[in-house]
This record gives sequence, structure tokens and C-alpha cells, in this order.
Amino acid sequence: MKKIKKAIAALLVTTTLLTTSACSSSDNKWSFKDEKEQLKIGVYIYNLVEAYSSANSLVEDSSKSVFEQQIDGISASDWMLKEAENNCKKMLLIDDLMRKNNLTLTDEEKASIESSANYYWAYLKSSYEDLGVSKESYVEAAFTYTTKYNKVFYNKYDESVVSQAEIEKFFKENYVDYSYFSIPLTTTDSDGETKDLSDAEIEKIKLLMEKYVKMINEEGKTLDDVSKQYSDDHTPESELPKEDDDVSSNTTSNDTSSKDDTSSNTTSNDTSSKDDTSSNTTSNDTSSKDDTSSNTTSNDTSSKDDTSSNTTSNDTSSKDDTSSNNEGDSDEEEEYPYAPQITNDVTILEKSSLGDELKGAIEGLEDGKATYIKVGTSYYFIYRGVVEDSIDLVQDESGRHTVLNAMKGDEFSEYIDELVSNYKVEVNQKAIDKYGIDHISKVLGLE
Repeated sequence: MKKIKKAIAALLVTTTLLTTSACSSSDNKWSFKDEKEQLKIGVYIYNLVEAYSSANSLVEDSSKSVFEQQIDGISASDWMLKEAENNCKKMLLIDDLMRKNNLTLTDEEKASIESSANYYWAYLKSSYEDLGVSKESYVEAAFTYTTKYNKVFYNKYDESVVSQAEIEKFFKENYVDYSYFSIPLTTTDSDGETKDLSDAEIEKIKLLMEKYVKMINEEGKTLDDVSKQYSDDHTPESELPKEDDDVSSNTTSNDTSSKDDTSSNTTSNDTSSKDDTSSNTTSNDTSSKDDTSSNTTSNDTSSKDDTSSNTTSNDTSSKDDTSSNNEGDSDEEEEYPYAPQITNDVTILEKSSLGDELKGAIEGLEDGKATYIKVGTSYYFIYRGVVEDSIDLVQDESGRHTVLNAMKGDEFSEYIDELVSNYKVEVNQKAIDKYGIDHISKVLGLE
């Protein structure tokens, strides 16, 4: 994938001749069409480049050329062509479903698209134009389609189909509320070298972790109480670790070994005149997707039919990487000046990006309980909250949509794939052949 970025960055001015040559024939201005809509050739090129990017992550041997390998039992080249064609057909299908369901984009959605597209186009303009993708085609393929896809998805599963009670039930049964902070078992010396702490220092940290766990599990204390205690334990006067520090005799070990070893096996998730089809057309900026792929110059179309990526993530939490101190509360910040940086999340655990050890520890905890584990060169304090206490996260539209994605995203993707397989479109094979694999390979220097 780095090769793509380097190739794009190294494009010569002479490559613009490749794009302007397409304008000599009106036959090359479009790629796919149905009875109502027609896609520019730039949209197809965009989807083909995205398919190449996806292929890079799917082939078995990253040291070999993608074009020398197979994906799903067919050559990578054929897979890319099939993927690009499929995504173009999906775009036409989604437009058709928008019409059939009397759906339109709101002014707010259009404004969001325009803002996002303008931002990314400022950086990607030259690269896309060299490929033959105008701004209009870029906006349509990378932004507008995604917004329309989401619109159709949420319309299909509105509250008459999936009730709020079902949303809340799914949330309670599948989401996990967890928090954690860590203490490193290393230090940096005056020369900037990382050094392991002494065994005595590590033992003191372990005893602190046991104390924090005991506060939750045996004394009925809260996470905020633990944060305050941590702050008290790490003031300059009692800064830890120090070999001569005396850990409170009241600190006793809370045996969490049965919970510490519960690690699961889950792994940690065209305004341009150069556009081949552009003939002074203007852009209808109506999409809101702003996740541009860093592997090429565009958004990852391989995930366009997955509502978990097209809309919002399965993470309903708005408290990521936050300190246990309440932000903006200066009194509390002064009260707990040395509080740990606590990461909090409310999500479907198996879909989180946490490592196996942390996932396993969280999975092995009961709601309202804590444990600690050693991962690498750090000790982690882990607390599993009561997910029902976070039910307010799914009361607004954004929260509902997040859970709806987790519930119905795969089902909807399969539904769209089935419709696409039977959707009739007309293909401009002449243009597809002209701006296919050989074209993007030559422009990107992948030959």
C-alpha cells in the first residue's frame, strides 16, 4: 500500500496526457448506467483504484506483486475488475432505492458532504486528476454514495421495524462498559534510555494494583475513589515507585488470578477538466463520508456495503481516553492532580481493537468488578462497569444508529448484494477497457 502512495506522489506532469486523451471521444464519458442514472468513467476509475487498495490487504504474500496472486480463487486482476463493477452497480441500485422510497438528501447532509469533500479534495486533487477522476466523480463515489446507502439502510430499519425497546435490549445484551489505566514497569534515565524497574519497585506497583482492586471488589468503592487514591499515591511527596517507600499494611492481595488468565482468542479491527468524462459538469455534493483511505488517495470502497463502517462504529461511548476527572471541573482537577488517565469505552467487546489480554480480562469480569493484569511492560487496572447505567447513550438518533448498525448491518449488506446480483445495467465496455487495470497501473507506476 505504501507503494501506491509513493507512486501517486511521484507522478509526473506528463501523465496528465493520459486523462485528457479520454475527452476526445464522448463514448468514454460514462461507465455504467441504468434506466435513470449514468455514472461517469471517473467514478469507475475511483472504484478500481479502491479495489486495488483492497486487494493489497487481501493477498497472501505482501512481498509479491498483487497481479501475480489470487483472491477468492481468481486472479487478483479479475477480482479487482469484479469489485469495481460491483460497487458501480451498487451506486446505481442505491439511487434506485432512494427514488422508490421517496428519499432525498437534506440540506444539512449536502453541506456536510461539501465541507468534507472540499477538505480532502484540496489534498488529493492532483493525484485524482492524473488518474482521470474529476472532483464531481470523486464526490459521487467517495461521499454521496455512502450517505445515500446509509439513508436507505436507516429507512429500511426504522422504528416500525426495529423498535427502541429492541435497540435497548440488544445494547444491554451485547455491549460492555469498561475502563482501564496502566502503570509502566519501566523508566527513562538521564540519557533517554528505557530501563526496567527493580523487582522491589515492581512489587510496590503490584501491591498498589491489588489495593485498587480491593477498593472496588471488597470495599464497594467507585472508580472515582480509585482515581483519588491513585492521585494520593503518586504525589511528589509519595511518588512511586521508590525502593524505600512503605506500602500501607492495610493493602492485601485480592486474588484475581482466575480472572487474569481469561484471555480470549479474539484478535485486537470532478470539477477538473481532466476527468475522462468531465465536460463542464458541476458537482452535487451530497455525501458525508470523510474517511479517506491513506493507502491510495481515496475512501475505501471495499467497506461501502458494510454499514458498520459506512455509518458509525459499534462504539457508543463518547468518553474515550478521558481522565477520571471530569473535564472542565477545575475544582476536581485540583483535588486529584495526579489522577491516572483512564480510558473508558462502551462497545461490543469482540469488535474492539483491544489486545487479547485486555479483552480476556474484561470478559472474565462481572459488572461492577475490577482486576489487574500485566501486559508487556505495564500493569493494567481494569474495571467493568454496569452497561445498563449507560443506556442513555442509545436514546438519541446517533446512538440508535450505532446499535442498529451492529444489529442489522451485515443483514442489510447481504440484502444489497442479492439485489445487485440481479440488477440490470448497461456497461460501456469500451471505456471500461480503456481505463482499466492497465490504465491505473501505468499512471500509478505499478507495472
